[in-house]
Amino acid sequence: MTPGAIAPRPSRWPAIIGTIALVFGILATLGGCVGLVMMPVMEAFMEAVPSQQNPALAGLSEWKQWTIPGSMAGMALGVLLVVGGSGLLRRRGWGRRVCLGWAGLKMVLVIYMATIQYQIAIDQAEAMKNDPNFQALPAQFAGFMQSFGMIGVIISVIWGWALPVFLLVWLSRRKIRDDVKTWSEIPPSASQ
Repeated sequence: MTPGAIAPRPSRWPAIIGTIALVFGILATLGGCVGLVMMPVMEAFMEAVPSQQNPALAGLSEWKQWTIPGSMAGMALGVLLVVGGSGLLRRRGWGRRVCLGWAGLKMVLVIYMATIQYQIAIDQAEAMKNDPNFQALPAQFAGFMQSFGMIGVIISVIWGWALPVFLLVWLSRRKIRDDVKTWSEIPPSASQ
């Protein structure tokens, strides 16, 4: 028996990154579904509570035409990340491309949703400022609410961009690109 060349040990990163993508993709899909369901629930709540009792909720329905497409896009991107993650788990080259595409689209969606979030916060602060029940609050309260809204937007963008930026950086590394190129050389039966 003559010793042959030792086969290189397959890398472990596809299983780790693929699993992370699957988990976050499933959560994003569920989050998009919840976002779609929440608008009718909020509308029912707003009908039950007169706008005079809660002026901050009065302007939310005006943003429905912007939040529903955002929730639908979030759900679609969640499905796309599940597909990309499963491609990485199965060591398919298209999994990397799908995850890179998802990362770019997700970053755009995060900016879109953060902008809407900020505009809703401004509208709610204005509604509260003009409400007689809130007249006892200091004049700086509206400015504080807008500043707090901006802080929320910044945190949302940082959190929303964390995984996309990580995937863009990780999947663009030369070592990873070279590893993915070898996947097409592996027979389908050996990669499973």
